[in-house]
Amino acid sequence: MNRRIVVFIICLILLFSPILQSLSSQESQLPLSGIVSFDLLQHMMLVDCHINNSEKVYHFMIDTGALFFIDKSLADELNLKQQGPMAKIDKLVMDQVVAERIFAMTTFPLKMIKQSSGITLHGIIGSNFLERYVVHFDYKKKQMTLRPPDHFTQDMKDQAGFMMKFQAHVVNRAPMIPCTLNGQIEVLGMVDTGQPFALALPLSFREKGINKSNKSIVAKGYIIKWPGTSSQDNVLTTLDQLAFGKNTLDKPVIVLAELPPMLSVPLIGADVLSQFLVTIDYEHQEIYFKPVTEKKWFTTLYSIGLNLEENDQGEIEVKGVWDHSAANEAGIVPGDLVLAFNNIPLNPANFEQLSRLLADSSVQSLQLLIKTSKGNRKVLLQKGSLL
Repeated sequence: MNRRIVVFIICLILLFSPILQSLSSQESQLPLSGIVSFDLLQHMMLVDCHINNSEKVYHFMIDTGALFFIDKSLADELNLKQQGPMAKIDKLVMDQVVAERIFAMTTFPLKMIKQSSGITLHGIIGSNFLERYVVHFDYKKKQMTLRPPDHFTQDMKDQAGFMMKFQAHVVNRAPMIPCTLNGQIEVLGMVDTGQPFALALPLSFREKGINKSNKSIVAKGYIIKWPGTSSQDNVLTTLDQLAFGKNTLDKPVIVLAELPPMLSVPLIGADVLSQFLVTIDYEHQEIYFKPVTEKKWFTTLYSIGLNLEENDQGEIEVKGVWDHSAANEAGIVPGDLVLAFNNIPLNPANFEQLSRLLADSSVQSLQLLIKTSKGNRKVLLQKGSLL
């Protein structure tokens, strides 16, 4: 996407964000609380929703690092009231929860998520909606609990966890918490459930020597890319240490990449958040972390090292390969096409199935049929540690 277009979109978000916050708070009644079950694909929390009186099921992603977005074509299909880049949802039903009067942006390029995972996503549930509630995330149970404000009850707190105050980001209302990198660099990190790694840092941190003492690998092409960015530079490495609140992580896996304008801040992602029960009290700007019983810090990346995307011709194309990965050792390069996996012909309709296999840590190997510039060939790729 053209960078000037993205900057314009972000300016619109900055302009309309206070309006969205104000309008969303004008509830006809308190939002109903309850449990929302979600599916997990890699880092993505996926929930099924019903909108207004439609019987259709729509797929949304929960992302604390975003605003509430809805696909523009869906807003048109449902005849939602729209003004500029905003659309109004009268009623949203998610599992046990019913919410009213939601004002959503229609400017996010949701097509890119389908292209990179095979999942048709109709919208994103972001912090400007979640701030109506006290929000509790339990990755192990795959549940999000929404409670009305002032319902941060004692059962959410015990001595095993710790509380932190946060600031709300000016653009997307995401929680920003103080962190220390390598014992000396003080930053505000965004709590971002839509980001897969323990931490994503802007490329500028590479110039600060953030990873100079640790092993790094780079991508041919790109592995991860945010909307509105042009650089394909991706670096996979580890920090010596990431600390926030009472928690210290040694050697967490991080990625350095270009991040979107005005959101170019450290992003604390799912590899960290999934190791806690996380409760966010948006009204009082407090966040509570309780470690899970069996914490598992990710000090390496277990992968075959591929990034695949659907191209304009409906083919599944290799967009990136990590150095030193099984894919790299097999000679796969950006621009190659994947024609089949485990002897199943690959197409956009079953691309999600392959994405789930790639993300499933219990799946140790995959056979791919690759179309290269020199012809077709089968390769058996074993997942392995990249760092």
